[in-house]
Amino acid sequence: MKFLTLNMYLRPPFIQSNGGDYKWERVEELLKVLADYDVVVLQECFKAFSSRANYLIQRAADIGLIYHAVPISNWLDFQIDGGLLVLSRYPLENQDFCKFKNSAHSDSLAAKGCFYTEIIINSVHLQIFTTHTQASYDDLQDQTPALEARKSQFEQIAKFIQEKKKVNQVCILAGDFNVDGLPQTNDKSHSDEYQNIYDILSHNATFQWKDIIFDKLGHHPITTSSIHKLQPDTCSKCLDYVFIHNESSRFIVKDCKIQEFKVDENPKGITNVSDHCGVSFNFNIQT
Repeated sequence: MKFLTLNMYLRPPFIQSNGGDYKWERVEELLKVLADYDVVVLQECFKAFSSRANYLIQRAADIGLIYHAVPISNWLDFQIDGGLLVLSRYPLENQDFCKFKNSAHSDSLAAKGCFYTEIIINSVHLQIFTTHTQASYDDLQDQTPALEARKSQFEQIAKFIQEKKKVNQVCILAGDFNVDGLPQTNDKSHSDEYQNIYDILSHNATFQWKDIIFDKLGHHPITTSSIHKLQPDTCSKCLDYVFIHNESSRFIVKDCKIQEFKVDENPKGITNVSDHCGVSFNFNIQT
């Protein structure tokens, strides 16, 4: 079975570049590969003011991903939804959402948070958490508000996971963490912020997580990308992750990859499905 997390870069209609970010075209490209996966968690798949998310849900069902879950939005908060979506071939149960209390800059316009759902496959319970945390905007000189908001959000995520965690069950935390894991100096394996959020999530080593891509490669790969040939990726950061807790003999991870999802040459110059790469892994369930 295969799992995928991907920031799909489907911003609301009034936020765009490149003549609309080619959103519909990239949705169609994503649908070409979705049939390869059994569980998919997406970020930046906003439902506000657009039918794209619902279209994607319907088309995904046609290729076997018949179950979906999204956080319930509260328009009384005067925010758009947070853009999180889970698709699955297996039933999804026990959804819950932890909305972030703190945010900064334009992120405050969206109800960002950590979304939880549970999947039961052959009596094995998979507790799935997906999130898209506070972004850093490189054009702003003062990064302190974004850094402080993101730290607060990971503290909320850690508490939320502890509240939901069930004994001896597998936890998967996946999404766009907006934390660049690439170290600032060659004598370190991780950036300082990555190490800080890892410690927060791990409750200072009392709750162990495996970063499956780092565990395989021994370094943090670049997960940013570009959607158009005239806009090369100038970001070159590692922002997207899959963390797993309580991997066991009944749940075995193998063959994790960074998925670039390149697009065949086309008249519009679209090069990739998203401005992020996906992170995928295969897993076996032992009965």
